[in-house]
Amino acid sequence: MDFDDEISLLGRDAFEDLFDNLIIFFFKPPVQLWQVIPALLKPGGKILLCSFNLQQHDNKGFSSRFCLEPGELTSVHPLLEVELYQSFEDKGRFLDAYVFKKTNTAESTGYRILQEGTEAAQETG
Repeated sequence: MDFDDEISLLGRDAFEDLFDNLIIFFFKPPVQLWQVIPALLKPGGKILLCSFNLQQHDNKGFSSRFCLEPGELTSVHPLLEVELYQSFEDKGRFLDAYVFKKTNTAESTGYRILQEGTEAAQETG
């Protein structure tokens, strides 16, 4: 039984608007899961995601299959607005971090890109 089968058994309504916030660490959700994740959040809810990026593969040999590409999730779902995106190194681990906010519309207002080692941020959108 896969994730879609489990949701079908319980009904999609059982999963809607459950959480104020979600935290996802060291996991790259598959594309199918990104179709469900926004429904889990209450309106205005946020997701903090931090996972390995391709530099982890290049420098440590970690499987690229589990690594995020640069900016890969900046438009992962129309109801998830990216408030922050940052690539950084921490204790020899190469990571990408995102903060998403569930919106009521599919319009994005842009996001901040933080540069490692600086306080400066670049606005997009």
